[in-house]
Amino acid sequence: METEKCPSCSGILKPCLDRVGQPLLYTQCSLMPESHQFCRSCLAPWKPIHEDGIESCSNRSCEVVSVLITCDKCPSCSGILKPCLDRVGQPLLYTQCSLMPESHQFCRSCLAPWKPIHEDGIESCSNRSCEVVSVLITCDKVTDPKSKVLGCPLFRACPKCYSLIMVVDGCKYVQCKKCKHRFCFICLERSEDCRQDRDLYWSLTCRKPRAGIQWFVT
Repeated sequence: METEKCPSCSGILKPCLDRVGQPLLYTQCSLMPESHQFCRSCLAPWKPIHEDGIESCSNRSCEVVSVLITCDKCPSCSGILKPCLDRVGQPLLYTQCSLMPESHQFCRSCLAPWKPIHEDGIESCSNRSCEVVSVLITCDKVTDPKSKVLGCPLFRACPKCYSLIMVVDGCKYVQCKKCKHRFCFICLERSEDCRQDRDLYWSLTCRKPRAGIQWFVT
């Protein structure tokens, strides 16, 4: 993105990034408070998130009309997780299920239960693997038709120690550098178990269906 000047002052507009480092549709002035955000497309003021989960550019003629915040499903039921906002309309680090009481809150990054404020004034995600799970549930899929792990997420967690492993090409069997556990990147079985079907050793197909997105709490 080219360097842009703030419409309200001489500050530099910096891109605002999402939780996986991708630029959002608005920018932030380096000299103004966080509540002063501007549309990347036309530099008009950016409207914060409302109760309906929508944020948008204030310029009705802008090509960026509105953005619907990604709606995650509640891990405990079928309810929609709505963003919890602070006093200036910015999303907090946790979300609230639309069908459950306020005490049921979940981490925005990994969807694990959110710990309420304790006596020490600290609140946090209950998942020690929050950063790992956040990558697992937001990463893209392998799209190279020549890859032996086509259709799999770019990242998998080692089934034994939960370390992140990325595979794009090469053999579908990988070995965790941390614990040396060797497994199939497609079905997540131990390589010894997956190899029982010798005819499928180099195939895109495993004995079991391709494993879905991994989610866990540690």
